[in-house]
Amino acid sequence: MLSDVAVTLREANSAAQTSVQHTDSIAAAAEEQGQVSNEMASSVVQVRDEATLMAGLFKEIQHYIDQITATNKKAVDGMAALESDALLVTIAKADHILWISRVKAAFSGAAKVSSGELTDHHQCRLGKWYDGHGLEKYSDQPSFIKLGRIHPQVHETGKAVVEALTRGENKQATEYLSQLESLSIQVSNALDDLRNGILNSVADKEAR
Repeated sequence: MLSDVAVTLREANSAAQTSVQHTDSIAAAAEEQGQVSNEMASSVVQVRDEATLMAGLFKEIQHYIDQITATNKKAVDGMAALESDALLVTIAKADHILWISRVKAAFSGAAKVSSGELTDHHQCRLGKWYDGHGLEKYSDQPSFIKLGRIHPQVHETGKAVVEALTRGENKQATEYLSQLESLSIQVSNALDDLRNGILNSVADKEAR
């Protein structure tokens, strides 16, 4: 499991670095040219904020890895598995933020993205985890159930943003983007609740 986590972490970290580089170039271009609309300028700032959030998430991911590798050999099977789940949920959150950032990059004009290029809620890393390992272990958790309702809406709305842009309907795209941001917050909160529940299980096991 840890080898899978390591591969996933490298992929997500690489994508995050690319996102940060794009954000820097967008911001520089906006400042030099002064030709970005208020809505697009706001989107650039939000992507910058998300890049900062990503840095915090990767620090948290490293914390989980340190906890797992320091786990008592005798307790590895039980404890490390649970903490690996918390780690994977954190990586899923990071990947979700990157997906949202890609839509925002399309909105701001920093990237050319077609709706067909955006994965659906079964194909993204979060969706694959949800349909597989997550469903097997956490299907009875309220936060997991909530995630299953909101996550598909995120992908539908993200594609709607890009499709509206393609049609030149910028006002409609802005409205969809606002909806997307609200849904994204709900997904992140559900993932946080799920991760906290997993960590509470770890604490309960340690207390026994």
